[in-house]
Amino acid sequence: MLRTPFRLEKFRQLSASINSSRILARLVFEVDCPHPATLRRNVYLAYLPSAAMSTGSESQSTQLPPRKPRRLLRKFLLALVGSSAVVVGLLYTSKYFRDLVVSEYPPSKPVLSRIESLIGGWYDEQRTKTVPKPITGDSALPFLTDLMSPPTTSMTLLSPKRQKTTDIAKGISDATSAVQAAIMSLESLSSATRNHIDGLREAMRASDDSSRSKEKKWEHVSRLAALKDKAEARAGEAVQEAKQHLNALKESLHQLEQSESFLDSDLFPQGIKSYGKLRYDLDGSILEVRKLQNELSMLMRYRDLASKTHETLLKDLTSIHDNTDLDKASKDGSSLSIGELNSLIVVAHNQIGKLKAILAEVEEKEKARLVSALESQRRELELREAIEQELRKARVQYSDHLSQMLRLKQDEMEHQFTFRLREALTQEKVAFTAALSGWTKRMEAIEDVVDGRAELDRIAKETQALWIACEALASNLSSSVPTVGTGLSGSTTTGPLSDYVEAIREAASTGSHPFALAILEQIPQEVSKQGLWIERGLKERFEKVYRVCRRVALVDETSGSLYTYMLSWLQSVLTLDIFTNKYLRTWFKSPSIPQLTGESDLADDVNPPELDTFSLLRSAKAALTTAKEQNIGDDEQIGGDDSDDGIELAVRLLGQLRGQARVVASDWLEDARRYLETKQAVHALLAYAAARGMSTYEKRL
Repeated sequence: MLRTPFRLEKFRQLSASINSSRILARLVFEVDCPHPATLRRNVYLAYLPSAAMSTGSESQSTQLPPRKPRRLLRKFLLALVGSSAVVVGLLYTSKYFRDLVVSEYPPSKPVLSRIESLIGGWYDEQRTKTVPKPITGDSALPFLTDLMSPPTTSMTLLSPKRQKTTDIAKGISDATSAVQAAIMSLESLSSATRNHIDGLREAMRASDDSSRSKEKKWEHVSRLAALKDKAEARAGEAVQEAKQHLNALKESLHQLEQSESFLDSDLFPQGIKSYGKLRYDLDGSILEVRKLQNELSMLMRYRDLASKTHETLLKDLTSIHDNTDLDKASKDGSSLSIGELNSLIVVAHNQIGKLKAILAEVEEKEKARLVSALESQRRELELREAIEQELRKARVQYSDHLSQMLRLKQDEMEHQFTFRLREALTQEKVAFTAALSGWTKRMEAIEDVVDGRAELDRIAKETQALWIACEALASNLSSSVPTVGTGLSGSTTTGPLSDYVEAIREAASTGSHPFALAILEQIPQEVSKQGLWIERGLKERFEKVYRVCRRVALVDETSGSLYTYMLSWLQSVLTLDIFTNKYLRTWFKSPSIPQLTGESDLADDVNPPELDTFSLLRSAKAALTTAKEQNIGDDEQIGGDDSDDGIELAVRLLGQLRGQARVVASDWLEDARRYLETKQAVHALLAYAAARGMSTYEKRL
């Protein structure tokens, strides 16, 4: 069908007057033609410029010489410049005039769009106006001044409500300003995107222009893309800020809804309405921008596809042109043979078939997408109608519920008023009856007071005896030279404490002090018979325990070999005994603050890998040394309490030892615990005796 005599004759005639390069260039630029007839028309059009040039040259030779310009030409030029300036001014300042020009002469729209992109936009009065700042403070709520002044007793309850109301009003104002700014930024982005789309379409349509003109148009498209990117960045920041203000307004409304003043607030419905309107406007503007961006994306994909097709066809035509033998010309002088022309037509026809197939596929996809979009829109409309119906039902139910709750509230308030009135009358009656019966029982009360005073005197004497016995035991424990028995050192241990314990038990055996008897039962029997080590003795013993524990730090519970003992001794010699109070700095604050409490835990500030034997020993030694330094210049009793804290901390640290170090320190730990238990029991007895004495003294007063 393509090898008809008519077409062969046509191409022979064209090849006689047109060189092969112009035909190939024309066919490359017209790859999107829908029919082979269009290809023949384009070949004719490629021939027309040469003929027009020849005709123009002949007619130019026959024209008369131009006339001399007259003086009226200057006036005409001045009038032309003035009218042009007026037209340009109207185009720059009046949107109505621009729309009128576009409606009368549609081809002027791309020209105006290009001018707008070059000058950065037309003049707009709204753009020059500054956005008014949102009104904050009390001036934003003028209706608050019309409220009645509440009683003075409820002023503290109304201040949070006014604060929440002011926050909501300020949030509405800030959100409105932010959303307006975001909408303006989105409109600017829409304009920039639309200009980019128009410029890209114009550049893609310019197939007949020269290469320099095409290059200028594509440079213009690049500038429009840069302007669009800047507008997109500004719009993104504005939209993010607007969303933050809307979220803050939503949070304020949610807090007001959770408060008790929700029903009394008149600003809550206004806030809900403002939030919905602002959110709808912002989402609508974002949707418009997304539509334009989708259109731009489709246009970019079309441009890439056209460029790819253009390159493919150009490659095919180049391969055909490279295989052409210029020596073998046709009989009529054409540079292309019949087979080459037929091959050229076949390539173009195949390309047209491919484009038709792609177009049919795109049409099918668009039809399916249109059907899907219509179905989605139909479901959305049905869902909207269902939601509106549900909202109407919910509004009616809410009104009924509110009326019912108001009636219940009224009944509750009436019931409370009746109950309070009855209760007040009952209280007055009871008070009057009590006043009458009080005078009759006054004498009986006086007798009871006298008997109670005698009982208090007896308890006071017993308490004094108990306190004296406890104080004697405490003095013996806190003394630097305690009372000792035969064969014991008087500087490190006390003697048997059985006499002191028996004195306390005798004072508490009257039956009024079960707490003291329970504490005495907790004192070990060894303390009563053998005595115990005092603080100074424990510290002196600790020095020896410290040295021995360091030497056996690496030996485990099963007793290691001689090599392990030698290695442990060598490590103790090479390890420097330096401690910087790193882990105990928070425990030794001042003598008035306890070093350790029931909730203290050594693992709070120390990691498990750091609690080795040397760290525990250094920590225990630092605890005893720090307690000793704090006791310098203090009272003996206060110093003893702080020393007990140091010993207690040392016991807790040494209790975490493992291996032979724990075996070495076990005797010292047992004596130290016995000392702490006895000291704690004595302090408890003293506190109990003092408390009973103070309570008895207050009762006697």
